[in-house]
Amino acid sequence: MADTRLLVGLVLSLLISSLCISFITDTEAAELGNTVLYKPVDIDFGDDNITELYAVKAYEVVTGGWTPTDTGLTSSGTGENVIYLLVMSAGSGQFDNHYALHNPDGRDYKLVVRDTSLWSDSLRLKVTRGSVTLESKSLFGSYAYQATKAVNVYSYGTDYNVRTLLNEVDRTVDVWINDNYVGQFVNIPEDAALSIGPSTYAGVVVDGAGMTFKGFVSSGERLDSENFDVWTFLNSLAGVLAWYTGTGVPIVDLFINLIIKVQQFGIIVVIVTIIRGN
Repeated sequence: MADTRLLVGLVLSLLISSLCISFITDTEAAELGNTVLYKPVDIDFGDDNITELYAVKAYEVVTGGWTPTDTGLTSSGTGENVIYLLVMSAGSGQFDNHYALHNPDGRDYKLVVRDTSLWSDSLRLKVTRGSVTLESKSLFGSYAYQATKAVNVYSYGTDYNVRTLLNEVDRTVDVWINDNYVGQFVNIPEDAALSIGPSTYAGVVVDGAGMTFKGFVSSGERLDSENFDVWTFLNSLAGVLAWYTGTGVPIVDLFINLIIKVQQFGIIVVIVTIIRGN
């Protein structure tokens, strides 16, 4: 029991030390576990490095076509053009997505809030000239969820930003246009247990050519509380033990990382002692 308390104390000491070091050196701190679903995303689709033919894609063209231009990805198919981002097995989380769009003819389109393998818990935000509607996918004309809020989207012109904030725990979706709050959709369907495989938490759906997806900014946070899992803990602990920081100044790096290594060595010694004791 004493060894266990000592281990916890050493881990906390290292975490606190790393936090102090990160403030002073402007580097990342060590983390035990992680509430972040994915690293923050900031994409300029007018950047050739993102859209060139053999680049590592930050997006997936599902149907139709999205052609790289100087200003972004422009829909080029005559039918439905669908682009996906943030395809993952996420669990319950919060997804904050910002879309920069160019809509020259004011056509209707949809933003993916959550696409799953089921129609009933998939959610898309339909944007028209005079309203935004959060709705599930349709099954023979029937919607499991559909709610509309009136807003004069046309007044924002052809270039504007749309922000969606999905909270899967509170079961809400908030919407902004150009930082102006449109409103909140409540009691949205939960991500059903029958939804098999990964889900998609961002994307654009538009009919016809000519609409441009200029940029995308997003961040995600895990909100569900998980039971303690020994393998998850060990994996997180391995990250703590491997943590290293570099400031670019050799003498400073030597001094700081000497402190870190002493703490990490102490943690390893206690872990070995606990294992041998068992």
